[in-house]
Amino acid sequence: MMLRIFGCLLVVQGLASPQPNPPTWPSSVRVFGVEDPVGMIQSAVNEAYRINGGQSPSDHGQFSSERFAFLFKPGHYNVEVPVGYYTQV
Repeated sequence: MMLRIFGCLLVVQGLASPQPNPPTWPSSVRVFGVEDPVGMIQSAVNEAYRINGGQSPSDHGQFSSERFAFLFKPGHYNVEVPVGYYTQV
């Protein structure tokens, strides 16, 4: 019985399509490395905050359909990251 279950698992695993590594992220997800220009990082963050910041007009990002995620590889970054609604860092 144990051998049969193991055999079925191998077949199911073989049918699954391999996932890319790193994954293919949607355009709303940005992955930054220390080699990226600070201006480019700051520009992307500022644009997301402009859309979902919630400052002017008041709470404009609260009901936005836009979502953003900024992922930073290990290292030191000299950027300011204001976080608005629906933004993950």
